[in-house]
Amino acid sequence: MSGKIHKIAYLSNSKIPSAEANAVHVVKMCAAFTALGLEVSLFARKPRLSSSEIGEFYGVQASFETVYCPWPRLRGLGGWIYGRAVQRELARRAAPDLIYARDLYSLWFASRDGVPFIYEAHQPPATVFHRRLLGKILSRSGFVALVVISRRLGQILTGIYPGLPKEALVVAPDGADEVDMGAVVLERLLPGRSKALRVGYAGSFTAGRGIGLLLRVAGSLPRVDFHLFGGPDYPVKGYQRRAEHHENVHFHGFVPHAVLNGYLAQMDVLVAPYQPRVTLKGNRGDNSGWMSPLKIFEYMAVGKAIVCSDLPVIREVLSDGDNALLCPPRDETAWAEAIRFLGENPDIRRRLGTKARAIHAARFTWRQRCRKVLSVAAERRDRSGNGPD
Repeated sequence: MSGKIHKIAYLSNSKIPSAEANAVHVVKMCAAFTALGLEVSLFARKPRLSSSEIGEFYGVQASFETVYCPWPRLRGLGGWIYGRAVQRELARRAAPDLIYARDLYSLWFASRDGVPFIYEAHQPPATVFHRRLLGKILSRSGFVALVVISRRLGQILTGIYPGLPKEALVVAPDGADEVDMGAVVLERLLPGRSKALRVGYAGSFTAGRGIGLLLRVAGSLPRVDFHLFGGPDYPVKGYQRRAEHHENVHFHGFVPHAVLNGYLAQMDVLVAPYQPRVTLKGNRGDNSGWMSPLKIFEYMAVGKAIVCSDLPVIREVLSDGDNALLCPPRDETAWAEAIRFLGENPDIRRRLGTKARAIHAARFTWRQRCRKVLSVAAERRDRSGNGPD
């Protein structure tokens, strides 16, 4: 970083705290930037909680400032009002050395002031308007880098914006904190049979996450206990009704991120049965082609054997037979056979988990992710002479 980046303004549109993956990502990134010695101000939407409470909710040392701005419920205008409020709050403070943004609206206003900025994209622009908006932002003088969560998303965005400099594109999959398994506090005693193989799922229950497939697989493996953690409540209740005759399926509801590892540590196998279409919030769209699921890295960090859907974007991180077993998304027989195979082969289970944990520690921690984007930012800025000394 050449000693030049000290203060970061992180512009998000996340509600902090919340159970949503985007909020987990934002808080973990801010905590990692802070751990690297940077001063961080996180701009987010209400509800209000103090940094200590945020830290307790997400299990981080939240020594960064959190600035809350209003996002009114005005269709078509809420984002603009929020973005303008973020700009006003920024103007009241000393200028940051770098703006790091996941929100287009606030970046639109903030990037006018010439401060070096990075934009992180988790999907292609949703509309023609957003495509044009991002294009104008990327053409501004302060632009340093565009961070994407998968190689495939990078290919899509370079197709949309062919003038984007190759060196300005940073592929940085999601991450997870390293986990000291010796220090993990095992959460409450789980229901089920003490000697049964435990298969765990943690995350959303919205369309495309494969919960229905998982319940059907559970029906074919009565000697295996399945533990499902997450929400939101509405789809969970529907799946609970569908599984009411499966005594080997246990729903645990939402688990705060700060204690999630204590549950994952009690599993033998962790699963991510993504379907060919994985919807976004509100069961809209499809991000299966470019996603980088948080749960994959959280699974890797606890060193458990992983069974995951065999999607092209997943193969950017997981390799079949090396650090996971990959199954066709809709093939219930293949999923049942993979879980049965791991139950019968504890040595292979341990080998897969150990390899996944080692790869995570080497490549996919939050701090490594932050170092990577900051390194590119410093190099790009030094070349252009853009930004403060």
